[in-house]
Amino acid sequence: MKILAIRLKNLASLAGEHTLDFSQGPLQESGLFAITGPTGAGKSTLLDALCLALFGNTPRLRSAPARDSQTPDVEGEQLVTADPRTLLRRGTASGFAEVDFVGRDGSHYRARWSVRRARNRPEGRLQASEQALIALPDERVLASQKREFDRLLPDKLGLTFEQFTRAVLLAQSEFSAFLKADDNARSELLEKLTDTGLYSRISVAAYQRTRQASDEIKRLESRLEGELPASAEQRKAMEADAEQAEQAWQTVQARADALKARRAWLEQEYQLRESWQQAVTARQQAEKAHAALADQRTRLTQLDALAPQAHRFLRQRELKRDLADLLDQQENTRRALDQAERQQRDGQLDFDAAQRRASQAYEARQQAQPLLDEASRHAQRLDDLTRDIDAQQRERQQLAHNLTNTQQALSAKRDEHSHSQAELQQLEGRLGEHGSPAHHRQALQQAEDQARQRLMALEEARHAWQHWQRLTQQQSALETQQQQDRQAQEKTTAEGRDARLRLEQAEQQAQRVRESIERLRAVRSESVEKLRAQLQADAPCPVCGSLEHPYRHQPPASPAQEMLEQTEREEERQLSEATERLEAARELHQALTARYRTLQAQLTQRQEPLDEATRATAEAYQTLDALATGRELLAQDEAQRGDWLEAQLSSARHQRDDRQQALHQFDQDQQRLAPLRETLTGLTVEIGRLDSQAQQQQQRLEQIDASLTPRIAELDTLRQTLTQQLGEYANVAQWRNALERDVTDADKRLNNARTTLDAARQAHQRLSLQLEHSATQEATARREMETLESELQAWREAHPTISDTTLEQLLGMDDAAQSELRARLQQADQSLRDSQLRAQERFTTLKEHRHGQLDPALCDDPEACVSHIEALATTLQREEVELAPRQQQAQQQRDDTLHLLRDDDRRRRAMRALQTELDAARAEQRRWGRLSSLIGSADGKAFRRIAQAYNLERLLEHANTHLTGLSRRYRLVRGGSPSGY
Repeated sequence: MKILAIRLKNLASLAGEHTLDFSQGPLQESGLFAITGPTGAGKSTLLDALCLALFGNTPRLRSAPARDSQTPDVEGEQLVTADPRTLLRRGTASGFAEVDFVGRDGSHYRARWSVRRARNRPEGRLQASEQALIALPDERVLASQKREFDRLLPDKLGLTFEQFTRAVLLAQSEFSAFLKADDNARSELLEKLTDTGLYSRISVAAYQRTRQASDEIKRLESRLEGELPASAEQRKAMEADAEQAEQAWQTVQARADALKARRAWLEQEYQLRESWQQAVTARQQAEKAHAALADQRTRLTQLDALAPQAHRFLRQRELKRDLADLLDQQENTRRALDQAERQQRDGQLDFDAAQRRASQAYEARQQAQPLLDEASRHAQRLDDLTRDIDAQQRERQQLAHNLTNTQQALSAKRDEHSHSQAELQQLEGRLGEHGSPAHHRQALQQAEDQARQRLMALEEARHAWQHWQRLTQQQSALETQQQQDRQAQEKTTAEGRDARLRLEQAEQQAQRVRESIERLRAVRSESVEKLRAQLQADAPCPVCGSLEHPYRHQPPASPAQEMLEQTEREEERQLSEATERLEAARELHQALTARYRTLQAQLTQRQEPLDEATRATAEAYQTLDALATGRELLAQDEAQRGDWLEAQLSSARHQRDDRQQALHQFDQDQQRLAPLRETLTGLTVEIGRLDSQAQQQQQRLEQIDASLTPRIAELDTLRQTLTQQLGEYANVAQWRNALERDVTDADKRLNNARTTLDAARQAHQRLSLQLEHSATQEATARREMETLESELQAWREAHPTISDTTLEQLLGMDDAAQSELRARLQQADQSLRDSQLRAQERFTTLKEHRHGQLDPALCDDPEACVSHIEALATTLQREEVELAPRQQQAQQQRDDTLHLLRDDDRRRRAMRALQTELDAARAEQRRWGRLSSLIGSADGKAFRRIAQAYNLERLLEHANTHLTGLSRRYRLVRGGSPSGY
């Protein structure tokens, strides 16, 4: 994170806009610089602006002693002292703080905090503050809501408010607290600042890898205990059993193969016999289908005989249809010809009437032309007069409107002149009542300076008093913490003595348990039967100590081994419990010892800050007492000091504001006097100009009224004359259009009549030609018909078996139907031949199959052969039933023995693999265990404290290098343990 620029406006003691750009000279080249100035100059305001822009708060507001007290604002509104909006400078309407910085990701960002008053007026209510995070240089807004801003800013900046104010921006007297912080808190902060979280992750990783390696060893050992292979004797016995089961299975399998071969021959016999029977059935069906197609074969023969003459029969049928169509067409044509003659006569009559109407329309237009010309001249004059009168009336209306505006402006200027004259007299009277203006302004300036100095002195006293109060509270807090740590140390000492006593008792108990177990194991060397015989009711067993003896009269099948195992388990349990109690007591004692040492270190470490706080508190009191206003504050009762100081500050602010307001009003009056005199002179000139303009506009109105009267009289006379000439028509154009429309309609009717007459003549001529052509076609068709009938009659006499009905059916079959009939007959013939051949082939195959296994003489008699085959099938089924259980038993024995061998092989391979993994896991655990013992921890603080202790040493070296350039008297050192633990 790197700060690039700070910008602020109207915050605390800095009025207006201010900018600090660290990316340009001279600040860019400065390695170390100081912000100096008198109290109230704005040093702390710059740092407040930095915190406001980034976090919306400041350290001195958060740590103010009276941060929850109320302070008055405008319009009676109350604000708490810790509200960041109180940093807005009084008498201003808005303010802001901006910071440009380089984020942890290397990108540039801008954080902005702003506040304003309602209506952007200094007396408006304070509105809610706004925050925004902007990406640079494109100024893209990343967050404009407070919740989103609070989420994104720490991620981009890399620090929270607390971390920022502990390491980057330290409040007064808090730097030593950072250096003397405990190792954990300081290492976490340094890790954030230096971005060295890698060391914490390495510490956590070492701890986790060690734990994972230990878990892996336990898992492998558990698996290894459950995967033990067979012993050498058990392995040899399993191999012998497997060999014997394999030989028995081979013998049974050979018998099963022989029966399987006989079963395969029978299965093939059944298949071949069924196939031959299916072929015979198919041949019979093909023969029936072939016989059923006899009629269709006859039909195909007739089609072949008809084929050469088929086109003549079809032509004869077509000619009959054509002759009938020609006769119908001739009849229709004759009727249409009669209709065309009637239409021709009607068209001639309509044409003659249209000619007469056209002549009448032309004559009427010619007679009306002189009257139209005269009416047109009258209409043109009427339009000219109307336009002139309208123009003069519009001019008159505009002049009247302008005259009204001029009179209103003249009245307004006269009122403004009177008002300005009165204001000038009032200003001259107010400025003259104090004598010399220069002396009066000097007195006002002196009063304002005195009020400001009083306010600055009170502000300085408040800051010194708040600093003294804060140091007093810190001192009290340190003393309270020291007292609490001493009490905790005394409590820990008492608990440590108790823990030491319990540890000694646990060690003695563990020693007694171990000695007892050793004695019992020595006793077990004697005979178990002898010991069992010595057992007495309600007396403890010398081996396990139990009062119940279930095996005294009814010992188990293996009493010695089972009793031994039970006793050892009980001994291990007692020894484990004693060891656990001992370890728990030892851990408690060690924890209390470590806690005592930690408390002792904290007491020693905190004593130096306590002494420093005491000294700083005394110095702060001396600083406050050195101020005149501070002495006034200390003279008040301790409980009333805060209220007295706030009252004095409020009174001083009001007094300063009143003096500033009086001085500002005097300056405004001085600045207003000269412009006001110039305004009065300008108004006098403007009043004269407007008065002259109004007189000119009134004269022009009178001239227009005198010109309009004769023109309106002439306009009325022309309108009456033109109305008489037009008659029923509205205007000359309508009259002329009506005459032209009559002529156009007459011409249109004449053209339509001529077109209708010509169409009727053409239709009559066309129908006459069509009738002659139809008669010619009829004669030609009749001659061709007579020729076909003579030829076809000769063919019918040569084929008497084909009747008229049959002939129509044959002619009705198209090429597709004939092709389908021919294909169906050919397919039936082919199917018959194929079925006959297939039946013969399958019978031959069946005979060859039987000759391979049966007597040839028996094969020649089909019935005897089938009976013999059925007897063979019965015998085979009986032998298969007898062999099945023997085969299953042999297979089961073989599989069981092989499974035992393979499972033992698997166990041996698994044991070798697990042992290899276990050796590798133990080596890994030893490697990571050594590393974890040095730097590993579950929360990462072990390695973090070591690394950050080194980082702190390096940072202190650099800081002391800079400090030497400022003062050789001081040197920074850190508290805590030197090794980071």
